[in-house]
Amino acid sequence: MKRILFIILIACFQNLFSAGFESEIFTPYVNMSFSETAFMPSVGDFFTGGDIGVETGLLAKINKRNSLFGLYTFDYDGPGFQPQEEGEFLERRMSHNINVEYRRNLGGKFRLRPSFCWSTEYRRSGANESWENGLYNTKSLGFAFAVDYFVNVSENKALSLEYLMRNIKFPNYTDLLLEFQNAGISAELSGGLYDQAYHQLNLDLSYGKFFGGIS
Repeated sequence: MKRILFIILIACFQNLFSAGFESEIFTPYVNMSFSETAFMPSVGDFFTGGDIGVETGLLAKINKRNSLFGLYTFDYDGPGFQPQEEGEFLERRMSHNINVEYRRNLGGKFRLRPSFCWSTEYRRSGANESWENGLYNTKSLGFAFAVDYFVNVSENKALSLEYLMRNIKFPNYTDLLLEFQNAGISAELSGGLYDQAYHQLNLDLSYGKFFGGIS
């Protein structure tokens, strides 16, 4: 909880700083969201849920054709801030994401955007489980490459094609049944049994105030 409050404090400070910050080279970016919801099922007692989202970044314009954009994203999803010992424990999720993107304008209607990303996600599915030892905790490392085609920049008409790849690691994930079945072959199977490679292809279209896409 102290880590969450510290991240919110840093984002608020940057938001106040960027409000009076003007530069032809640097452009700060801050987006924050807070939500608290209540669920009232037809059977059982009602319960609450909370979500915190923080996006903070900086766009650095190197010259007319080249720029660099860095973005940090924090997200928390859980049963709000009520004390853990009061009421039923529900799953909590907390993630950190860092993305660095290089943008290259080709002088015409095309723009290239290669990027590098790193993320880590913590999940707590039980009251006796710590953030660091969550069974479904993940660590991800990957890259993306996007091509933008601007039909009309002034009217915000653009088409984007992006390929994204991630190597996702589950350092704490293990299968107790698999360990039992292979006890004679391997005495220790701990972590990494759910590691995977993730590939995604995105096609996005912007047309004035409307936008959409397919993945």
